[in-house]
Amino acid sequence: MPFTPILTGGTLSGNRFRINTTDPPDDCDPTGPGYKFILPEATGRDGVGNAVGAVGYPRVEIRFSLLPPEGWEYYAAFCGEDPSAWINMLELWNPYGPGGGEWQYFHGVMLRPTYAGTTWGDAYKDVTIRLDHLEEW
Repeated sequence: MPFTPILTGGTLSGNRFRINTTDPPDDCDPTGPGYKFILPEATGRDGVGNAVGAVGYPRVEIRFSLLPPEGWEYYAAFCGEDPSAWINMLELWNPYGPGGGEWQYFHGVMLRPTYAGTTWGDAYKDVTIRLDHLEEW
């Protein structure tokens, strides 16, 4: 089973999480356990067990158990009806960045968000947002 690092703890944003220089609506920022920065799987281990030889690009998965309609509209608007969209500027928390974690700028592909259903009040249940093929700039 591949190692999937997970950032846990409080909120990530403080209005730092951005897509194409825009902030998510209030209460729609990704938070601790719902935000995963996933490194490519290692192809081997060095002599002391550290992962080496990773091939590919990092990705981010954001999950919301409930997302208000304005949050869904914000995230879904980037792809529209297309299955994915190129995102020029993402400001993301990289827990593996220099200094033990920092906010960094990336560009990459956003896959169309998915959800399991809606609830009373039109909130979206079990929403997943995937940002793939991330390259730092």
